[in-house]
Amino acid sequence: MRSPTSVEQYMSCPRLYGLSRWMEPRNQTGGYARFVGSAVAEGLAIFYRGGSLKTAVEDAGDFFMGKYLGSDAKEGKTLVRRGVKLGAATEFGPQMKVIGAEVEWDHCRPDLVAEWDDELRVIDHKVKMKVWPNRIQSTLEGFNSSWQLAHYAYELSTRAVQEVYHVGVHLIVL
Repeated sequence: MRSPTSVEQYMSCPRLYGLSRWMEPRNQTGGYARFVGSAVAEGLAIFYRGGSLKTAVEDAGDFFMGKYLGSDAKEGKTLVRRGVKLGAATEFGPQMKVIGAEVEWDHCRPDLVAEWDDELRVIDHKVKMKVWPNRIQSTLEGFNSSWQLAHYAYELSTRAVQEVYHVGVHLIVL
């Protein structure tokens, strides 16, 4: 059985599907915002794996500085640190038990896998530089049809003994 993401991509354009398999891995290409988001996710992974907030913040900043070479790197490091602090301050509730963070799978890397109310869930951190207050809901609704989230649910379902019915977005606005 194939992931719905893979099948949909292949059916829409087999050539693009093949070429997408040769793209550089995460954190190797992309712009400033992508590097900030990846560094925040790395910092939150350290935090959710049991690291201290201080270590998570520092390591995320160092991760960013090691990947991003632009002239605005110091500003980016500050944003990364802020993003990790904001993300770590989010209360998911005492019923959430972290199973894994930044889990390495074949073709994807979910930010957070958790058990919540006896169900497996995948949570994806989405870092935005700016979102107007009146656009937060529409920004979140934009992820309702995300193939990335559907793919995470599929991958987790194939690796676990139970189906995954809930995926979520953890929106962090800097």
